[in-house]
Amino acid sequence: MRERQMWLGRLWLATATMPPRLAYAGGAIGLQALEDITRAWSQRFLGDAVAALLSLVLMTLSLIGLCLAVSPRLPSLLTRRAETTLMRVVALCCLALAIGGVGEVVYIGFECFQPPVYYNDGALLDENAARLLLRGENPYAQSDIVAAARAAHQPAQYTTPLQRGKLAHATSYPDAAELDRLLAEEPVGHPNQVQEFETHVSYPALAFLVLVPLVWANVPTTPLFYLACLLVFAAVGFRAARRDWRWWVALLFAADLPVISAALGGGIDILCALLVVFAWLHYRRWWLSALLMGLALATKQTAWLSLPFYLIFVYQYRGVWDAARRMGVASALFLVINLPFIALDRGAWLAGVLAPVRDPMFPLGAGLIALAIAHLTPFLPRGAYVVLEVIGMAAALTWYWRWARVRPEAAMVLATLPLVFAWRSLPSYFQFSALPAVILLAGAWGAGAHPLDPSRRLRARKWREGRARLSLRQRRVSRVMAADWGAMTSSRSTIPQALLGDMLQTKRDLDCEVHRWRTKPWPPGRNWSPTLAP
Repeated sequence: MRERQMWLGRLWLATATMPPRLAYAGGAIGLQALEDITRAWSQRFLGDAVAALLSLVLMTLSLIGLCLAVSPRLPSLLTRRAETTLMRVVALCCLALAIGGVGEVVYIGFECFQPPVYYNDGALLDENAARLLLRGENPYAQSDIVAAARAAHQPAQYTTPLQRGKLAHATSYPDAAELDRLLAEEPVGHPNQVQEFETHVSYPALAFLVLVPLVWANVPTTPLFYLACLLVFAAVGFRAARRDWRWWVALLFAADLPVISAALGGGIDILCALLVVFAWLHYRRWWLSALLMGLALATKQTAWLSLPFYLIFVYQYRGVWDAARRMGVASALFLVINLPFIALDRGAWLAGVLAPVRDPMFPLGAGLIALAIAHLTPFLPRGAYVVLEVIGMAAALTWYWRWARVRPEAAMVLATLPLVFAWRSLPSYFQFSALPAVILLAGAWGAGAHPLDPSRRLRARKWREGRARLSLRQRRVSRVMAADWGAMTSSRSTIPQALLGDMLQTKRDLDCEVHRWRTKPWPPGRNWSPTLAP
């Protein structure tokens, strides 16, 4: 009992010294977990309109928290005491969610050895694509959602309906009973005749190539692979974080219920986020970072949104040549992985990879579209949402170009933020941006200790003042340094010996100071990269 009280006391004290940025990120993760928990019962008891509005509110609040976590300057909205209270409330809420998260991880480990259950058609189509590839067929041309769903006994509610065929004039998302009826009427073995359901493999090739060994080894279900990715993701985040903040990173990983649920559902988002974070963490090794980014590009399309931010990041820290060669390596690896399928059937590959933007899917999500789903605003034309996305992406890139040196981890949030305006802004698009931002915030990137924080700002000002004084002294004695010291020290020199001695001492002092400043690293602090100097 006493040990438990001591542990809780240490936790209580640790929250008081926790950086506010990590507290804001923790609050965002807690709100996303709350949105994930309340979505099912709100749809059942309150209706789709109220459920969409509730998801919009919770997701908007979580995105505000993430934006505050990566903002250049934290607003002074709360007093220090209120801020400490908020941190402790967030820590207690995350602790409660973490208990459920640990239980869900145990449940996933149990489900890995049970008959497979697919909670989204993406996981089902990826595993079916691996089976087709082992049979020597082209997954992009022969993928059949009807045959795969019937073989796996998957309910139709976990498929993706399309607004065409019998659903061409439907304005609202069909219910589970209607989807079951339509799926039962679809022909088996004729994927080109399926009109009402998404039947394409909708991801780049690596999304199902990583499953080929598991399917070949006849592993019962693929969630075992995604659970392994989740554990590796957590280990990477724990290892990359500063020692005194590792407890908070571990707590947030356990509290992020949507990410843990994605492992149970077989979502490829975990692998994509892991590769993107690895690419950022190893940015100093250009070839390794470029290879990791290329693998991420070949896994899911959301990594494509991170690519321009990655190139801006590399350009500002390493130069245009480094950014160009990384772009070349990442693009080449993406083509190498996908080129066999492009050569087999270019049209089928394009139809699959571009399906999320080309196929007429029903509006869905927790972004701006939720207002129309809740009947608060009319539906805009699809092209209007595309224009809003483009404007949002341009604004995000402009902001990152301005502040990348100060807040490089903001790319994790900004890459998916324009999807708020999309026709389909699924919550999973935003749920996988919080933990990558936390990893970079809590690591050697200086969470709570970047150049704009008071203590770091003071040391940065002293560093700049020292450089300015050095520059002034260099200008003052430039004539002395350029003089002919041999002629000045000869017996014919008319310079008084006292003045000459002072000049010689000044030169020696200046040489020592120049050497000291040239060899002194940036850090005004611990675990701070020299490239992140203001």
